[in-house]
This record gives sequence, structure tokens and C-alpha cells, in this order.
Amino acid sequence: MAAAIAEPPHLAADLKALCLSTVATQWQPLAEQAVRQRQTPADYLAQLMHLEVTARRERRIQHRIQDARLPILKTLDAFSFEAQPVLDRDAVLQVFDCRFVAEAANIVFVGGSVRERRICRSPRGWLAASTTTGCGS
Repeated sequence: MAAAIAEPPHLAADLKALCLSTVATQWQPLAEQAVRQRQTPADYLAQLMHLEVTARRERRIQHRIQDARLPILKTLDAFSFEAQPVLDRDAVLQVFDCRFVAEAANIVFVGGSVRERRICRSPRGWLAASTTTGCGS
């Protein structure tokens, strides 16, 4: 096992001054891992910076959720479809997977089920076509 890497002078103070809290806590374990895996300094630095950016993003999201003062954070997983028998669980989950965005299709709920209309580009502009007929050629 590799020996622990000694902390350079002033590193902790400099990281604190720069507000790099994740780098301050993760630089040493990542440095030891980089030595074991023979990573280049650029790869080590990129991995360390990626951890800092990810941690900041997560903290920013958590702060915004707290600032919104939402009563309870709810997810679709916690929704009781049994309490709303009119809603088709599969239809709701189909809408929430957002595939329709990549497929350029409009999703419409009709009578508890999902109907889909594709949006197609034609020489005269945008056209809506049903899923049964397609966009044509």
C-alpha cells in the first residue's frame, strides 16, 4: 500500500480561501489513488475539479429547495395511483420518461390514456400527423 501523501504547506488555508471545500476533503484520497493508478496530473486534476463542480451543483440544488420552502418534497415514486383509479399509471410514467421530446411528438391525455401526435417538417412548414399515418415522405 502506498504511503500517505504529505499535505503541502498552506494548502488547507488556500483551499479555504478559495472556497474549495470538496477539493479540501478529497485531494489526498484522490492523489493516493492517482499514484496507484499512475494517472497523469491532468487526469487527477480533472477528476478533482469534477468532484468540486458536482458537489457545488448538488449544494446549489439543496439550497434552492430549502429557499423555496416547499412543505414536502414529493416524487412520482411516492404517488398513490390506487387513490386515483382514473389515472393510468403506465400512461403517466410514459409522459414522465420524456421520450416524446426526442421523438418530436405531442402527448395528450384523452380519457385517462395517452394519445400521441408526431410533429413533422414539410416544405410548407410544420405539420401534425397521427401516429397511425406517420409523417409520410
